[in-house]
Amino acid sequence: MNSGELRHDVTILQPVDTRDAYGGLKVVYRDQQALKLKFVSQSGVKADENHEVVQNYNVVFFGYYWLKGLITERHLLRWEGKLYRITSIAGNVRRNEIQINTELVNE
Repeated sequence: MNSGELRHDVTILQPVDTRDAYGGLKVVYRDQQALKLKFVSQSGVKADENHEVVQNYNVVFFGYYWLKGLITERHLLRWEGKLYRITSIAGNVRRNEIQINTELVNE
C-alpha cells in the first residue's frame, strides 16, 4: 500500500442500536473515525422499479490492513456527501491493504 494513493476523505459511521418511544429497535449511525482511503472503481446503473428511479452504484475502496479489526459489514461509509453500504471486506496481509466493496445507499 502506497500512502500517497490515500487521497479521498472518508468517514466511517458506526451503528448504534437504540430503542424508540414504543420500544422498537432502531439503528442510528454516528461518526466513528475520519480517514483517507484509495478510491479505485465505480460502476453502476439507474433502474426504474415500480415507477421509482433506483441507483445501483458500486464503489471499491482500499486502505491499510489495520482497518480490518475496526470496520465490519454493519458500518456505513460517507464519501463526498453520500452514504455507502459495505457489501464485503477482504484483506491482503502481504500488501498491507484491505479492500472494501460498497454500494450506494438509496434514500
